[in-house]
Amino acid sequence: MKDRRHFDGADTTQASITEESGDCGCSHNDLPFREDFGLSPFENMSLDIFRCVCSLYSTSNPQTVSTAYDLCERALGASAGPLFVARITALLRAVKAERKAPFTFLTPGCLRIVQDEVAVISVLQAAQDDKPAKLKQAAVELAASADVSRIMTAALLLAQDFGNGRLQSSRAMERRPVLH
Repeated sequence: MKDRRHFDGADTTQASITEESGDCGCSHNDLPFREDFGLSPFENMSLDIFRCVCSLYSTSNPQTVSTAYDLCERALGASAGPLFVARITALLRAVKAERKAPFTFLTPGCLRIVQDEVAVISVLQAAQDDKPAKLKQAAVELAASADVSRIMTAALLLAQDFGNGRLQSSRAMERRPVLH
């Protein structure tokens, strides 16, 4: 059975904005590294894009979203890349609407991870596993609230689009015959 946590047809080697040198320049030495969590390519890319969109909301710098689109378009193609950014944005808006506590995130490219970001990844993992009770529990922990319908819906849509192979690279799509 195919692992649903990898992009179908995507070049995920180009789908990261983390520093390859192992030093992102942050001063968060007390935080764990992302790699310690064994994130899949889908989860790593989701975290990168989530951070970019969070940065837009906190700084009003449009460059962060431009970076998100560029990253996704390189990895997934011109059609699927923007859809992925939109699904991540919907998830962030759901978190903003339903979370009853402040949300902490790190800058795009940081090699570290904070607990709130781990909670987002837990929601995505539960949505991919298609276990409603596990998803609800993860969403409640993320939101610090029982009202999590938007978070669950956004996570399920992202997992559905990812899991059924719709997020394919444009190169894979170009090989398909055009039907008129």
